[in-house]
Amino acid sequence: MPIAQAREALELERSGIDRKLNRIVEAISGGVDAMVLKGELLRLESRKKELSRRVDATGPARPLLHPAMAEIYRAEVSALHDALQDEHRGAAAMDTIRSLIDEIVLTPLNGKLRIDLKGDLAGILGLPAKKNEAPRRSRTPRSK
Repeated sequence: MPIAQAREALELERSGIDRKLNRIVEAISGGVDAMVLKGELLRLESRKKELSRRVDATGPARPLLHPAMAEIYRAEVSALHDALQDEHRGAAAMDTIRSLIDEIVLTPLNGKLRIDLKGDLAGILGLPAKKNEAPRRSRTPRSK
C-alpha cells in the first residue's frame, strides 16, 4: 500500500476512535457507570496512541501534485498555442501534444467509442472531475 494511502487509513481509524471516545464520555456524563466503560476507554486510548505514533512515523503528507506541475503545464500549453498559430511549426505542435499524452486508448462502448488519454494532460484534465466540478475552460486571445 502506498504511504499516502496507509497514512489516510491510519488517520481514518484514529478519527473513528475519537468518535467512540466522545460517545463514551457522553455515556459517562449521562450517568453510565464509568467502571463499566473503563476497559474499552483504556483500549481505545492505547490504540489511538499507537495510530498517532504510526502516522507520525510516515512523515509529513506529500502533495498529490508536484508543486511545479501547474507551471510546467502552463508552459506546455503556451508552446502549443504559439506553434498552432504558425503553420510552419506544425511538427513542433505535434511534439508538444505528444509530450502531454503518453497513450490514447480507444474502447468500443455501447455502440460509441470511448477515448481515454493517459499521461500528464489526462491527469490534469481529470482533476476537476475527481472533485465533481466541471472543467474550467479559458480562452487565450490570439496574438496578431
